[in-house]
Amino acid sequence: MASLTVIPVGFVPGELTQQLLPFLCHALCMGCALDPVEIDPTLARNRERGQTNARDLLLWLEERASTLGTMVLGITEEDLYSPVFTFVFGEARLGGQAALFSLNRLRSERYGLPADPLLLIARMHREALHETGHLLGLAHCKSPDCAMRFSGSAEEIDLKQDALCALCRAQLFESPP
Repeated sequence: MASLTVIPVGFVPGELTQQLLPFLCHALCMGCALDPVEIDPTLARNRERGQTNARDLLLWLEERASTLGTMVLGITEEDLYSPVFTFVFGEARLGGQAALFSLNRLRSERYGLPADPLLLIARMHREALHETGHLLGLAHCKSPDCAMRFSGSAEEIDLKQDALCALCRAQLFESPP
């Protein structure tokens, strides 16, 4: 059985990581644990952009996954970018060992709105499930409410469910004939 280790990258409120673990365990039917190792996100910071390179952090998370022998999901407050995108909510290699997502653009305050802890948790669940789904071999889905649908904005994340659609669940949980 596959297992997943969640790693805070920089400071992440403990209540969020503690809330995330049972959600992922239940949604993906796998063991989940928290790794207290400290990864310094400032090492991947691009000062000119004022953002953090997601691919650089992903390389460090892949090394940690190799050490632990589990899949790894990094969670950070950093504003992430990828060389081909202005920003990313997260990044993973399809079928890889490590993924990463950021809370930064999931927060309502980022858009000049009041803090909304429940909305943040819902968005966190969807993005964590999305990036972990990529680790498990799931590509982007066309179903409008599936967590595996691509999102280019926070509003698009809000349209998704905290779950995989029937087709994506079948890909994960049904054995081939």
